[in-house]
Amino acid sequence: AVTNAISGMTAVGGMVLLAQGTQAEGLIPNSPSHWMGAVATMLSFINISGGFLVSGKMLDLFKRPDDPDDYFQLYAIPAGLLLAGLAGSAYAGLGDLGTVSGSVGIASAICCIAGIAGLANQETARTGNVLGMAGGGFGLAPT
Repeated sequence: AVTNAISGMTAVGGMVLLAQGTQAEGLIPNSPSHWMGAVATMLSFINISGGFLVSGKMLDLFKRPDDPDDYFQLYAIPAGLLLAGLAGSAYAGLGDLGTVSGSVGIASAICCIAGIAGLANQETARTGNVLGMAGGGFGLAPT
């Protein structure tokens, strides 16, 4: 399910399609191609979030009562800092946006690959799921 969510990054293509040649000043698409981009983006987001949720639920089925606690919420700290740096670059002019968004894209690729690799082993599957979520978020953020 995580590989399905990662391959669901077609949302990026839909978002790019939304940005091409628009004269719309609002959020409502004004042409058939923009409507197709909006629908593709919406369906891809459903695919992405559903893939990670299904993987998390499946992994919870194999969790034993004597397993140690997971502290995966701590992964949100560096992820939040990375996304805050991207937002600071985009909205506050705190750096070159092209360089920062490229760096976030590289982090996205690394997390997605590490997520798929982590899912290959039962001991690292939960970490793989979390890294896949981070990679998906990092991939969508600079777009």
